[in-house]
Amino acid sequence: MRLYLMRHGETNWNKEGRIQGSADIELNENGIALAYQTLEGIEKAGIHFDHIYSSPYVRAYKTAEILSKGVIPIETDNRVKEMDFGSYEGVPLAEIASKPEYKNMHNFFIDPDHFVPEEGMESYEDSFKRIDEFYHEKLLADIDQYNHVLIVCHGAIIRSFIAYLCHKSIGDLWNMKQPNCALNIFDITKEKATLIEMAKIVYDKSLLPNRKYT
Repeated sequence: MRLYLMRHGETNWNKEGRIQGSADIELNENGIALAYQTLEGIEKAGIHFDHIYSSPYVRAYKTAEILSKGVIPIETDNRVKEMDFGSYEGVPLAEIASKPEYKNMHNFFIDPDHFVPEEGMESYEDSFKRIDEFYHEKLLADIDQYNHVLIVCHGAIIRSFIAYLCHKSIGDLWNMKQPNCALNIFDITKEKATLIEMAKIVYDKSLLPNRKYT
């Protein structure tokens, strides 16, 4: 199976550099344009998805709908939704990086081993648990049924997914950008997962906003 992990299109909170998490924020106009341009790039590359899994959040599901063209089945699954950041949702990432009172949340990105989930927040361990369940109950079960599977989800859970599949520390992945609508490509067998390409962009890169925090 060829597996594609893709981050959703841009939202206004992405544009403003705010933490989204479980906040159900819609795509903005540029996010919709990114999804359509990504569809064009995928079609030019000759990729044809057999099945699409999506996070239930509207920014991911709308992206999946555009890529499906109303033809490819879309299945939502809570196990690929974004991590929950509790009271930090909506806070600008620039403040997280600069204000001492946000040190613990800053550790989530720069020093995960010292991040301590606060009330209402999800731990990396919890995200790995749901990824493990999804991988075994869905992807490995699909392996003889589908050749190309797309998962449309979110930045933090994608990094967790890559860390899980590649047996890496999550701390190794936060310095690697995951732009909106970027594709992470794996070959999956019953025995192992092999990373083919990370954060592949198939649309016009001039559409990417120049943001320090993503």
